[in-house]
Amino acid sequence: MSYGRTRRPPVKPGAALGVNAAGARPRAWRPLALLRRVLAGSAVVAVATAAVVAGLAATLPDPTALREENPTHSRYMRLQAHERGVADDAYTVDWVPLSAITPLLACAVVKGEDGRFFRHGGIDWAQLEKAAGRALSGAPRIGGSTITQQLARNLFLDPSPTPLRKARELLLAPRLERMLSKRRILELYLNVVEWGDGIWGAKPASAQYFGKAPGDLDAFEATFLAALLPAPRRDLRGANLLRAWNIQFRVLHQFYVSGLLDAAEWRAVTARAEAVRRRLATGRSLRAALAEPVGHAVPLPVPPRLDNTPLPLAHALDEECGLERERAEIARLRAWEVSVKRGHAAR
Repeated sequence: MSYGRTRRPPVKPGAALGVNAAGARPRAWRPLALLRRVLAGSAVVAVATAAVVAGLAATLPDPTALREENPTHSRYMRLQAHERGVADDAYTVDWVPLSAITPLLACAVVKGEDGRFFRHGGIDWAQLEKAAGRALSGAPRIGGSTITQQLARNLFLDPSPTPLRKARELLLAPRLERMLSKRRILELYLNVVEWGDGIWGAKPASAQYFGKAPGDLDAFEATFLAALLPAPRRDLRGANLLRAWNIQFRVLHQFYVSGLLDAAEWRAVTARAEAVRRRLATGRSLRAALAEPVGHAVPLPVPPRLDNTPLPLAHALDEECGLERERAEIARLRAWEVSVKRGHAAR
């Protein structure tokens, strides 16, 4: 026995030569080979994705006829008829041209459902990303579908939340945008969308709720109808009443800052909206709440607006419902608030 030395473990055969126990040399780090494998895998995925997209695109309906022809039914109408055991053609489109619909209703729907309708190509990717982020985080959900996507669903698809249906919708919406003008898309949407249980289109909705033609609606009535669209079959009670009222109040504010309403009109319309909300909150029926006069109401303070130039109703759609004016007004107000805060800080 020797002292002062550390016994070394026996060296395995071939270890000094860089050979493993099986007699093979370990593979050297080869980044180029790894990169080639990654690129090859990515190419396979890309080709497979393109094939799936092409296959889905081949199954999409052809909307070319919608350029000239008005639909008599929608897919949603037929599905509801089937659910209720009635004839497929039990629900039909009661057509009214866009020229016979007040721009107040058209703009209320745009501002309530799809604020960037005139700016996107069928899909609002920023809004879709925002909606997806809120859903993943567990926050209250918001809508991410554009008017064009909703039209695609209503006319050709179904409401099922399956990945296949959503993929077809994402492919069909840009196709509608390429083939149809914005005004035509809006006209189609206003005529086929559901505004209540079995109430399809602007003409039946205007008659059902207000006994009017869609060209005669005022600002309150137009924004009220727009607020129904996210949940047309739900009673205006509890959380759904608050949701609808918030949408209507937001759209009325957008009307005001974009020049579609003046201060006096804004006061009158918001007073009526608040009176109807209070009546519904106390259990009144919708018909009674809408029919009763406003009576005496404490007017709400008029929101600030730096540009008081009116936007003529006849030019509303040409001006994208005052979107640019609305954005400019908000930017000016923010700049004004910053200047006021700096002035106070300097004192």
